[in-house]
Amino acid sequence: MFPIILHISGPPASGKTELARALASRRNLGRPHYVRFFLKDHARPILRAEAQYEEMASTAHCSLNTNLVFEEVSEVLKAVAAADENAMIFVETDALPCFRHAYPYHAKVFLMTTPVSLGNIFRTPTETAGAIDKAMNDTAEFAAQIFGLEQSSHDSAVLPAVDPGERKAYFGSAQSVEEFLASDVGTEITSRMQLQPEYHSIIESDVVLLNEALGRNGDLTEQCAQRIETLLENLRLRLDRQPWFAVCDPADERDSLAQRALQKIEALLKAAKESA
Repeated sequence: MFPIILHISGPPASGKTELARALASRRNLGRPHYVRFFLKDHARPILRAEAQYEEMASTAHCSLNTNLVFEEVSEVLKAVAAADENAMIFVETDALPCFRHAYPYHAKVFLMTTPVSLGNIFRTPTETAGAIDKAMNDTAEFAAQIFGLEQSSHDSAVLPAVDPGERKAYFGSAQSVEEFLASDVGTEITSRMQLQPEYHSIIESDVVLLNEALGRNGDLTEQCAQRIETLLENLRLRLDRQPWFAVCDPADERDSLAQRALQKIEALLKAAKESA
């Protein structure tokens, strides 16, 4: 049986480890294994056992070769699950696209804190328009923005960029451009480009949490939450996704929204296990 994998990602110091421990401490998923991935340039992945979190069956940190993340994440997870045929693994990473796309995780959670300013999370309308135009006209830029692929002679960089003046040759007319932007792929691009790259996971995750226990700022937190909810509602309506969003303290057992968030994550993982 394949392991069931939960991916918890987010900016540094957003409470990811605390969320993992709070979820594991409920014991509704048994005793999961915990792996924290980092990036480091070296020859092979280094999986290092860490001081045991009592809620976890095992606790490990693993440094991965920056250029081999896709291969090594799968290799490490197989090694962790080798001795446990019913393994449940909590994977924690920073908010880097290489981690997001390195494995077909069964559930994805993105955890963040209130930023210093909305500009840390959201691009301005001008920046958004420029990013959309660049992604549509530059295949290497599209791959970098969507998948985090570096430009090289071995990926999409070998394809020619589309000159803005030649866009009609690809889309036919302004109407076709509008139709493209209204399509599923177009919605994906326009939604993603409203966000700074570190926050692209907001539109890819099953559960998005704004940790109000850290970086408290009432007005800014409310503004940030409203912007995120508007963005996610667009995904619900146009792409039929059902991301779940809440402002809460994931480590607070008295926080009713936090408890609902943990229940939602548990339900996703239990459903994945039943269908595996």
